[in-house]
Amino acid sequence: TECWSATALQFAGVPAKRFRMKIEAQPAKDAPAAPRPPRYRNVLNVFSNWTAFAFAALVSFFLSPLVVNHLGNTGYGIWVLTGTLTGYLGLLDVGVRGATSRYVAKLHTQADHEGASRVVSSALGIFCVGGVVAIVMAAVLAYSLLGVFHIPEEYEAAARLVLLLTGLNI
Repeated sequence: TECWSATALQFAGVPAKRFRMKIEAQPAKDAPAAPRPPRYRNVLNVFSNWTAFAFAALVSFFLSPLVVNHLGNTGYGIWVLTGTLTGYLGLLDVGVRGATSRYVAKLHTQADHEGASRVVSSALGIFCVGGVVAIVMAAVLAYSLLGVFHIPEEYEAAARLVLLLTGLNI
């Protein structure tokens, strides 16, 4: 059997030396394999993902005309422009999110909780630097490059505000 209490205590910061076991239990050769999730569970997961995708597509299909009617053509164009410009700032992720998920899961299964903590701390540092870069780039876009797009004067203040807010959201 496994000693879950020792692992939990080690994760909580209790020194592992007290709980080190000399002999680890090995599964019997005749022991059945771990039960796999039923096949219908996989089908249900795929179906729910596709349903969520179809629902999001349907909502955007019907929501876009409402937004255009409410904002007007120019306002909607500015909304799409600022969303596109700040969407490129999302590239500052550079795959850190996926790598963090992978290595934290791997290190936790190996009971290397300190290693997982280091990975998360490194990712946090990278995201903090990326966040500052995104905010600075959004400010530069808002105050210097926005004039390149010939936005009408009545929309300039709103465009700057939206660009800054979406840059902060990144």
